[in-house]
Amino acid sequence: MKLLATQPASPLSEREKKLLTSLEVDIEQNLKGFQKVGYALATIRDQALYREEYDTFEEYCREEWDLGRPRAYQLIASHDVMENLSTIVDKARPKPFSVLPVNEAQARPLSYLPPEQQIEVWEMVLEEADTTESRITASFIQRCIDAIRQKKISNTIRKARESSEGRSFLPQPVQLSFQTFLDELRKNTDEGFEPESRKELAKLLREILSTIEN
Repeated sequence: MKLLATQPASPLSEREKKLLTSLEVDIEQNLKGFQKVGYALATIRDQALYREEYDTFEEYCREEWDLGRPRAYQLIASHDVMENLSTIVDKARPKPFSVLPVNEAQARPLSYLPPEQQIEVWEMVLEEADTTESRITASFIQRCIDAIRQKKISNTIRKARESSEGRSFLPQPVQLSFQTFLDELRKNTDEGFEPESRKELAKLLREILSTIEN
């Protein structure tokens, strides 16, 4: 049963009606896929093509396609990953990738990253898969993401150590404690953080920075 909008909505133009019909055919035919569905949902959302019969995009997804908000946005985000990887052209990468994610399971871990990091990770994924002759699975991609993240943390720690060595802006006891903290952080980074541990660490560091700045 369709829900009537409670607020007046501007009617769809003939172009918009044809576009909506075409997009809904794509969704119906590809609901188990993700690329065409993600594009269709994003277009319907961005152009408010649902507005004649629904108040919100979320209502439209739920009533028309039995899609909850998280699932709908997962599909859109996975499509955005494909768009990013397939169209990127810059000095570092003069041509788009010839190999792209083949399913949503591969695209989803990348969807949580900024566009430039998606490119960095996918490059690593392809290189590692080729070198180790591994299958590209969601867990394989997540391991590559974790490896890049840990490398960046290690480099940040190294820079912090180098910056603090030989400087007197911290009292000696505080400086020793800081070095101990960096050593422990480096050890845990090398061993690999669990996702929840990373969140707790990030929270602690934000609190430390806030205390120093204020």
